[in-house]
Parts: sequence; structure tokens; C-alpha cells
Amino acid sequence: MVTAWQVVTNVDAFAAGSMDYAVPVPLIVAMAVVPVVASLLAAAAPAHRAAQISPAEVLRVTT
Repeated sequence: MVTAWQVVTNVDAFAAGSMDYAVPVPLIVAMAVVPVVASLLAAAAPAHRAAQISPAEVLRVTT
């Protein structure tokens, strides 16, 4: 994003017209939030099942 901003503001070809550089904040926020929510949802079911098992039972079965 910084490189694109520098190109737009420093190149003489763009000096004749006004060209704005906008950062798509909602898109960047969505790109950060959606993977976090998806990973939490994907981990919820296995974590819930694991929480239902007592530690003593798990140790007895695995050893």
C-alpha cells in the first residue's frame, strides 16, 4: 500500500490530474476478522467434545 501511494504521489504523469489513494479499511478489517472467527468456529466442536471427557479416562485409555 505504501508503494502504491508513493507511485501515485511522486510520478509526474499523475501531476496533471488529481488522483486520490484510499485505503479500504472495511476490507482490511474483514480480512483480519473472518479468519479468526472461522478458526474459532472450527475449533469449538472438538474442544467441546474434549471437555466432556474426564482426564482420568483419557489417561487410562491411552496408556
